[in-house]
Amino acid sequence: MNIQAASASQYQVHMDLVSKTYPEGIARAHNLPLETARELARKHTVDELPQGQNTKGNYFYVLLDGEQVLGHLWLKDFNATYLCLFDIHLYEPYRGQGYGSQAMTWIKDKAKALNCPSVWLHVFGFNQDAIRFYQKNGYGITEVNMRLDLQ
Repeated sequence: MNIQAASASQYQVHMDLVSKTYPEGIARAHNLPLETARELARKHTVDELPQGQNTKGNYFYVLLDGEQVLGHLWLKDFNATYLCLFDIHLYEPYRGQGYGSQAMTWIKDKAKALNCPSVWLHVFGFNQDAIRFYQKNGYGITEVNMRLDLQ
């Protein structure tokens, strides 16, 4: 697998995926209407990228096997305090084949190259497959948010 900087069209494909999947996750995790979740997601994505893929400190990559796009990656450097894995998306047919773990190793090396002492990420609590994947790759839980629905 090769990881390279995303082209403008690859960045747009990734942002199209984010604009669909992230609001769905917010809606599910927070029991919100999808339209409200879309507004929140936009604040955390589009509004945080005033120059799109050229916004300082943000890095967009594509995961490749030859010419085949396996997935996408978005990293943000918080001034060498830590590197945040904002999004990793591996297309369904390529999951479970080791590509994700290869990407996680690459991310760790990228963080070291940027002099970041740690890599952080967010995962929705309902996404147990992702939680197990991250834990398998050495990540530990740092916080737990909980909610009680009254209706």
